[in-house]
Amino acid sequence: MIRKFILDFEDTLRSEYGLVEEDMYQEIHKLFSKSKGSINYKRGKIKGYYYQYHGAGCFVEKDGVKCDFNYSRFIEDLTYQITAMKLKDFVDSYYHLVSDEKELNDQLVALVKEGFIEQVIEDGRVYNSFLIKRYK
Repeated sequence: MIRKFILDFEDTLRSEYGLVEEDMYQEIHKLFSKSKGSINYKRGKIKGYYYQYHGAGCFVEKDGVKCDFNYSRFIEDLTYQITAMKLKDFVDSYYHLVSDEKELNDQLVALVKEGFIEQVIEDGRVYNSFLIKRYK
């Protein structure tokens, strides 16, 4: 569900801004730099989405549903990086409930073991941060 939410947001941005590059986040950075800050591509509202870029990530909200993710290239494709805390915010706002962050982290680890997502591992250190492939 989180992947679909992000992809729908990306499709909206692509359509509204005429973005064509696969890595739309780099393209938005270029547009912002080229405008010398006169047009704020890093924060705004488009078709019900409020978005704000931060570092290598983006916070998006639509109809009360909150989604905060990082975009990265830890693996061959541009991926979405989330933590249990960020997933908790999404789940709680999407399903209108209160979830348990530790339980969500355990479920994410289980999805790693089943091969559905990947866990961030850098220099042999395993992080509680997870990668969702953009396209599957």
